[in-house]
Amino acid sequence: MNILFIFNNCKSIQNIFDLVIKLSKKNQIYYYLNYQTSRTIVKSEVLYKEKDTLLELISILQKNNCIKIGESQTTHFNSIPNILYINKCLQKIKKIHFCIMDDSNGIEKGNQHGFNIIYQILKKKFKSIKIIGNIEGIKDFNVKKNNIYKRNTQLESICKSVNICYDYINCFSKYQYDILCKNNNLNNKILKCGFPYLDKLKEINKIEEIKEKNLENKYLLFFTSSIDKNGKWEVMDDKTILKINTIALEYNLKLVIKEKPRNTYTYKHLENENILVSMCEGEELDKLISQSKYIISSPSTVLLRCLILQKPFLILNDKYYGQLGLFNNYKYLINNINEISETLNNFDYQYLNKFLKENLFGYQFNSIDLYINKLKTL
Repeated sequence: MNILFIFNNCKSIQNIFDLVIKLSKKNQIYYYLNYQTSRTIVKSEVLYKEKDTLLELISILQKNNCIKIGESQTTHFNSIPNILYINKCLQKIKKIHFCIMDDSNGIEKGNQHGFNIIYQILKKKFKSIKIIGNIEGIKDFNVKKNNIYKRNTQLESICKSVNICYDYINCFSKYQYDILCKNNNLNNKILKCGFPYLDKLKEINKIEEIKEKNLENKYLLFFTSSIDKNGKWEVMDDKTILKINTIALEYNLKLVIKEKPRNTYTYKHLENENILVSMCEGEELDKLISQSKYIISSPSTVLLRCLILQKPFLILNDKYYGQLGLFNNYKYLINNINEISETLNNFDYQYLNKFLKENLFGYQFNSIDLYINKLKTL
C-alpha cells in the first residue's frame, strides 16, 4: 500500500506512533508536516525541543526509506500560495491508496488547521484516494465553556465533517461510535479500531525493573487540570492538593502530582518527602501508572491507559473542566473530594473490567492489527 500521513499535532502523533512505524516497514509511506508540526510555522526552538515524539518518528521514518513531501509554510491555508505549495509537494507521489490524518478533523478544527483544504486538493488530484481521520481524545458531543455548550464542536463537528475533512473516521469507544452512527452519511465509514497507543501497554506490568525494585502499588497518582488562559477550566488549589495528600498518607502511599507539560510548574512548591511533582510523558508516564495503586484525575484522555491497565481510578467531576466522553456514565465520578476515601475502600474491580470490555474498542491490545486489517478491506 502507498500511504500519505498528514501530521498535525505532536500529541495526536503519539496516539498513532506505533501504527505508523508498523505500516512503514512493509508499505511506501509519504508524510507531510502540517500546522503545529511545521518548523516554518513553529519557529521557537524551545517549543520544538519539546516535540521529542515528532523528532523520534521522523528519524525512524527516514531509516525506513519513507518520503517527506513537505511542511506547511503558512497558516493562511486558503491562500493561493498554500494551495500551489501543497500541489507541488504532491507531485512527489505518483500513486496513493490512503491518506491518514493524525487528528479528528472536525469542521471547526478543519478550518483552523487546513484539513479541509488538504482534503479538497487530495480528492481532486487522486480520485480514488481514501482519507481517514482519527479521533485523538475523549470528547463530548459539544464542548462546554463557561457552563454553556458551544454548538458544532467536538463530536457534533466531527459527525458533520465527513466528505469535508475525511472519508472514513476511526473511533475508539462505543460512546463515540453511537454518536457517529446518527449521521447516515457515515454508514460503513466508521472504523472501530480502538486507540493504537494502548497496544504497547500489554507488557507494561511485566517490566523487570518494576518487579525487581518492588515499585508496584507504591503511589497515589493525581492528574491535575491545567491553567487555561481562556477560562475553559479551573486550576486545582493547594488546599485540594494537600487534602489528596492526606488520603495518600492514609494508604501509606506517596502522592505523585502529574501536571500537563508546559513551560513552568504549578505545584512544584508543594514537594516534600511524600509529594512528588512531574510532567513526565510517554513510556515514563506509563511506568508511573503501572506503579500506582490508585489514580485520581480531572477528566483526561490519559485515563484510557488507567482503564486498559485496570488501575482503579476516580474522576473529579466538579468545577474542574474536562470532557468525559465515554466516561460520561462511569460509576466513579466524584463531585465531592470528601467522598474519595470511602469510594476507594469500596472500589469494585469487576465493574472496572466490565466497563473496559463494554466501552473501549481494541481493549485486547490489538488496535494496530484491527487498523491494518481494516485498511486491507477498504
